[in-house]
Amino acid sequence: MPRQLRLTQFPQPYPDELLYSVVARYVHRAGIRNINSINSSLFGLNHNGNSIDLPSGIMRIASVIPEGQNISADEIVSDHTLFNFHTAYTDISHRRKIYRDMLASGSPDKRIALRRKTLIAAPKYLRFCPARQSHMIETFGEAYWRRDQQLAHVVVCPTHRISLSYSHVKLQGRSSLYYRADDTSCHTDTTAVIDNLLDKEIDVLSRIAKRSRQLSQIVQ
Repeated sequence: MPRQLRLTQFPQPYPDELLYSVVARYVHRAGIRNINSINSSLFGLNHNGNSIDLPSGIMRIASVIPEGQNISADEIVSDHTLFNFHTAYTDISHRRKIYRDMLASGSPDKRIALRRKTLIAAPKYLRFCPARQSHMIETFGEAYWRRDQQLAHVVVCPTHRISLSYSHVKLQGRSSLYYRADDTSCHTDTTAVIDNLLDKEIDVLSRIAKRSRQLSQIVQ
């Protein structure tokens, strides 16, 4: 196992946290400077870049997470990626193939194409709720990237009834860098996903957000 893996410092995932976010916190906590080796060491990838929402190498990273955290590869896929959401309406054989591909340490390119098969364009950047960011910091001492806020149909935070905001972290394509959801990535002056909403519009979009989140949590 590569020397830079100080697994005792691997963080416990937060509720509905993207795996990408967990790894970003680990990289910061462990002080890893050799960025190019992260995907190889943690995910067993022999190429640069992994998918943020539908990553490869889940079996590898599950095998190196401290045993005391009691998190399996199945739980990582189900609870910390967008697998359930993107495969909700695919046939069972295709769903199983995508699942196997995510467990293996192969190229994520076919799954990156999967998220394009929707009537709503996939977000180009990771998104966040400014109000929830403050709540996270008060509760956990740090903010993180929430899985539900990256769903294509979710444009508002139903809890705080405000628009999500775009971060500076690109979501589409492969990523070989890991950015935390901190002030550098989530500026207070970033662009809102949608502006000038009426209360009735927020009501509708909040219902869509809640139902989209439920879809991402369904295990079929």
